[in-house]
Amino acid sequence: FNCCPCWRTHVEVRLNWFVRTSAFQGWISLAIIANMIFLSLDHYEMPTDLADFLYYSNIILTVVFALEMACMLIGLGWKEYCSDRMNLFDAVVVIVSIIELFLESSNGLSALRCFRLLRLLKLFRNWPDLRAKVDALFNSLEELTYFVGLLFLFMFIYAILGVQLFRTRYELDGEVQRPNFDNFL
Repeated sequence: FNCCPCWRTHVEVRLNWFVRTSAFQGWISLAIIANMIFLSLDHYEMPTDLADFLYYSNIILTVVFALEMACMLIGLGWKEYCSDRMNLFDAVVVIVSIIELFLESSNGLSALRCFRLLRLLKLFRNWPDLRAKVDALFNSLEELTYFVGLLFLFMFIYAILGVQLFRTRYELDGEVQRPNFDNFL
């Protein structure tokens, strides 16, 4: 690339435009959804045809995500690419996916497959409505913890009150030494 700086600049500008288009983001979102569907199809003692399909689709989707990362690195440049934490997170997931491909071919760890599930978090960037709903959910968690704490406090108070009021009025049968739910009728 150093011999032709004008060609390099032209490619960088075109890739910068390309990775910012909604069509590119849409195709990557579809690839993420397809990857999640394929991951959910994996099960114990599955037919060999399905196992082969999932293996080759994993290879294809890993290549797609690696190409996405390469296009974004070239188009955005190192500085802009690394300034977004979601890009760094995606780079880690892509690298782990590539490592998992090599380990899987040598009967290695398939536990790294769980890291590919984290790719779902990229959908939050591509779908602003979904991101707004998830942000609202996480913002309400603080309020929910106060509510759960207050609910626990009331339950604790009424449990102590119930023990104090009814401890002398409840007698167990001689046969069964503990309260049970065997004889409702």
